[in-house]
Amino acid sequence: METSIVFWFFGLLLPVFGVYCICTAKNSFDKFWGGIALVIFGAATSGFATFTGASVWMPSGLPMTSIENSTNKVAFVYIAGENVNVGVEKGGGKNERLYLYQFPKSAFDGKPNPEAKKLTVVESGGFRKLVLE
Repeated sequence: METSIVFWFFGLLLPVFGVYCICTAKNSFDKFWGGIALVIFGAATSGFATFTGASVWMPSGLPMTSIENSTNKVAFVYIAGENVNVGVEKGGGKNERLYLYQFPKSAFDGKPNPEAKKLTVVESGGFRKLVLE
């Protein structure tokens, strides 16, 4: 994400420098077209960084439906019909974030526990089973 921000900032600076080149190119044909090229390249760089980074900066808000094999800290469990919504805390310290996952009840090994504080994902035989403890 930091790389996208650097490219976005760099893409904003290039058009500024390009406009400066265009404005100061009194009789210089090369400096004028160089400024035009900087404006176009800068706008393209900034646009590319914005649209590639937008999925990270502004996710859709939909719950994730797959999870890697691990043991995670659970913030909450909400059972709604045939779906189980699990809030998982990942990271540590200042980087701790809450991720929302939604799984069908059939993905769990046994009955999902709404008071669980730990989610363990185990893979056996090509299938993943979720255990709320």
